[in-house]
Amino acid sequence: MPKEFDSQLIGMKPGEEKEFDFKSDDTEDDAPSLHVKVKVLSHKNRVLPELNDEFAKERFGFDSLEKMHESIKGEIEGQKALMFGEMKEQKAIHALGKRVEGDIPENYTNIVFNDLGSQFLTSLQQQGLTLDQYLGERGLASEQFVEDLRKQADDVARESLALDALARHEKFEVSKEDILRELAASNPEGADEAYKEFSETGRIPSIKDYIRRSKAIEFLVENAKTTEVDFAAQAQEEAKGKKKTSAKKATKSASSKSEDKKEAEKVEEKEAAEEKKTAKKAPAKKSASKEKAEKEADSDKE
Repeated sequence: MPKEFDSQLIGMKPGEEKEFDFKSDDTEDDAPSLHVKVKVLSHKNRVLPELNDEFAKERFGFDSLEKMHESIKGEIEGQKALMFGEMKEQKAIHALGKRVEGDIPENYTNIVFNDLGSQFLTSLQQQGLTLDQYLGERGLASEQFVEDLRKQADDVARESLALDALARHEKFEVSKEDILRELAASNPEGADEAYKEFSETGRIPSIKDYIRRSKAIEFLVENAKTTEVDFAAQAQEEAKGKKKTSAKKATKSASSKSEDKKEAEKVEEKEAAEEKKTAKKAPAKKSASKEKAEKEADSDKE
């Protein structure tokens, strides 16, 4: 829930009720305001069990806590290795796609767009969802969905052409055995029948394209130069660098201010000395009363 909602609950006791307004989205200034009535039923604290051999054995069937740790560590490392492989493949294909020069033929992009849309709708049907339900759950407008799918189709079309070019350059060929092996992956017992059906319906060229691109992807990933980056460590180093820069600026600013102050004091001292020197050279001014008395004395003498 938005922080405006959660902040209203602080201090409420079990059985207490409260009505208040809050913003439906705390990140948008023009988000609509909602009125709610809340009743606190109970307070619950999260209590974690003690991690020991007994816990590992009773809850997860491990002989010891150490064995459980080793198993979890292995699963995490396996997941990271799988994710890294997929990420490397995606980035390599994307980098290859950038090398394609010129515009992609619109008719080919449209074919890819229709294929992606068909695959997505099939996936939704398997989940028991309609497109309207999917868009409604995510708050997406149909226009935005089509625009996003169009951008994805443009990328896939460009990358597919790049893989085709790589396959031609490396002279990758697709044999009947390659096709049967691919068909057997999804239907081990009916690969021959599937091959016959693909031949009769004219779909052999499309599966050849798929296999040829798969070979190109395998070649690309094997030969791609990869640089691993620890983003967490990089972010920490950048944060340290910013702190050092800020500290240097603050020190420099303080030093500059100190130097400016010293320079100002020197100027003031110099001006004061000049004024004192000038004062010594100039004749002293007589006061008005003293000047009048001197004139009267001269008059008496006369």
